[in-house]
Amino acid sequence: MIGVIYPDKYAVEETFQLMKIPWEWYDPSEGYDVVIGREEDLESNVNVNLVDLSEDDAFRKVSDLLNTGGYSYMVALTHDV
Repeated sequence: MIGVIYPDKYAVEETFQLMKIPWEWYDPSEGYDVVIGREEDLESNVNVNLVDLSEDDAFRKVSDLLNTGGYSYMVALTHDV
């Protein structure tokens, strides 16, 4: 399961609706295969497999694209099934 910790709920929900894969909001009491978010949003003592969006924020790109209605660039998100 994928856990997500991210402040912009709209961006996350729209991204995962497009990808159609199971995920849930991060709950520190649960175990996840991977957590997607920004390192600064996690507690410092958490040991998870983190996809850190601090440098390359895919959720922000999707949100910006959806909010502006512009298609000046393409966002490609891939995953293994």
